[in-house]
Amino acid sequence: MDAATKPTNNILMTFSTDFRVELGLGKVVPGKEAWMFGEYFPRVMAAFAEHQQGRLAGFQVSASNTQGVTPSMGSLNTWPSVETFARLLADPRFTELKPERDAALELLDDRHLLVPVQQEVVVDTENDYALVLSSSARNSALFSTPIADDSINRERVGSFLSLHRWSGETEALLSGDPNDAIVYRIRFDAPRA
Repeated sequence: MDAATKPTNNILMTFSTDFRVELGLGKVVPGKEAWMFGEYFPRVMAAFAEHQQGRLAGFQVSASNTQGVTPSMGSLNTWPSVETFARLLADPRFTELKPERDAALELLDDRHLLVPVQQEVVVDTENDYALVLSSSARNSALFSTPIADDSINRERVGSFLSLHRWSGETEALLSGDPNDAIVYRIRFDAPRA
């Protein structure tokens, strides 16, 4: 295979002030994966499409310093506006499935909307990264922006979300106090064909 036909492991994530980015994290209850991925998502995708949800990237979580249940997966999704996202949350196609969806999740930590920024970030699906939530922007970040004041989920408003290459510095955060900084060791999912 020559260099021109070799598949790439890179994902280009384009952040823009033209849309809002949502951080979501979760963990499916063991045994509920078939329902979540085989029934819930196929049934709700039309509503997501109508409300113009996009996806920058999905990722798997391998470690965290959070207390309690650790998420196993997450995503960075896009929405045209906060209002568009709010309309999805009120859409009957979503609300009728929400109780069963919530019961199928051991953890759901979503609806965190980021302050819009204009930036491109390239990540490699063969490498680990750190998503860090802390009270201030961190050095050496590939990307950093606060959770917005108008975020639908108010829990982390004012915290900064930063993306870093996995390193000794981010490894040290795993044993640190989550009140100072929450760190998720992640690996981005390969692009969908």
